Formats: sequence, C-alpha cells, structure tokens
Amino acid sequence: MATRRALRSAAIACTVGVSAALLVLPSANADVNQCGNLIICIDIRVPGGSTGGGTGGATGGGAEGGTGEVGFPPDSGIGGNAGNTAGQTGNNAPPPIAPADVALMALAQLKLERPQIKVNPADGKLGLVGLPVWMWIDSPAANVWSSAWLSKELKVGDVSVTVFARSAKIEWDMGDGSKILCDGPGRPYQPSDLNKMGPCSHKYTTTSKGGVDDKFTVTATVFWDAYYVDASGRHNLPGMTGANSTTVRIGELQVVN
Repeated sequence: MATRRALRSAAIACTVGVSAALLVLPSANADVNQCGNLIICIDIRVPGGSTGGGTGGATGGGAEGGTGEVGFPPDSGIGGNAGNTAGQTGNNAPPPIAPADVALMALAQLKLERPQIKVNPADGKLGLVGLPVWMWIDSPAANVWSSAWLSKELKVGDVSVTVFARSAKIEWDMGDGSKILCDGPGRPYQPSDLNKMGPCSHKYTTTSKGGVDDKFTVTATVFWDAYYVDASGRHNLPGMTGANSTTVRIGELQVVN
C-alpha cells in the first residue's frame, strides 16, 4: 500500500541551520540529499490502495511531478492532480489537503537558497587584529536575499493560497565568540575602502592561532519571515534559516625595534 507522509507530521532539516518546522523529507532515498543549497524541499507520497491507488500514486505521481506541475523533482513521488486521481481508485481515498500544506508547497517553489558568502581578507590571506574584516553575501539573487516580499500563488484541488517570504536579517558568527547582526547583505570590499568599517564588518581582538588550521570559522545565517493568504485570511508560517560558512586567518602585527 502506498503511504502518504504528511507535511506537518514528518519534518527533516536538509541544510544546516534550517528550521525543521518547515522542512520535510529531503529525498526519497535517505542516503542522498537532493536539497542541495535549497532551504526547503519536499518529498511526499500520494496515498492509495493496495492495487490501483498504490500503483497510480507512485507511478502517476512521479510522472506528473516530473512535469513541474508543483515544482518537485521527478522522483519525489508528488503527482499533483494525476497522482491524486490515481490514488482515488484505490481502497483509501486521500484526505483533503490543508491550506498550510499547500502553502509549504508554494514556499518550496520560491527555491530559497543558503547564502554564498565572502569575507575580506579572503580565505588564504592574512588579516590583522584591530583591522576591519568585511562580510557579505556573494549573490544579488532574490531567492538568496530579498528585503522585499517574494510571492508565489499555488492551487491544489480546491485549495488556493499565496505565500510570501522575505529576508529579515543576517547573523554572522565570527568564530571568536562575537555575533554580528546585519539588516542587509553587505557589499563587496573594494581597494578604495582601505581600513574603513563596512556595512557589515568586524574587528578581531585576538589572533586565530589555536583554531582549526589556525583560522576562525565564520558562519552566516540568513533569517526569513513567511506567511500565506487563503480564503480565510493571513496566516504566519514559522521562520526559516539558511546558513553557510567560510574561514578567516587573523594574525598580529609584530613591530621590530
């Protein structure tokens, strides 16, 4: 018998720092993470009986899912209308889908990604105690950082929702115990900036000697807010996060008399 794994009953984080309340089953194969850089991805089986429904839910669902009707990978088992129709022929008809579940499907279609980050001094170069280190997100794409609300409308059966998401802030864990909150993605360091503080920057007070490879690990976490609107009004969704890391080497200027 085909089994349906409800969106709200099985949540798994597929990237570091991601809110598990919003994530479900990153892959049909537990040994393979198909989320990649995506903050949220969904894999759900269509319900059905032991004969026609089970077969239709698995095969029809996978085929229809491959067409991108609801934006999932071909082997996700989500078949949209075709999978649901096939499931109806089995012994067990699928329960009505909840607006919140449709909202999560729409949210997945926004393809929000973990940030690709950079720092100056770049990895491999030496920074100095007391001089500013610049940090920024190395992508202008809206699905990586967007202060404006992104939106996606999706209808599944009789349920129609519009989901909205935007970046709220970015937190930089600098590896020395300091955490820097920035309300924007920062900007790349330019030679003309010299030793100025940047839109998002930090001054280390100690060297990185003694850390892994004598470096500090710098982790950036982007926080996303989200909500959806259906026929009954607006409903908040749990916040999401996507994180990534790099390293920085910090030394100390030695003055010889």
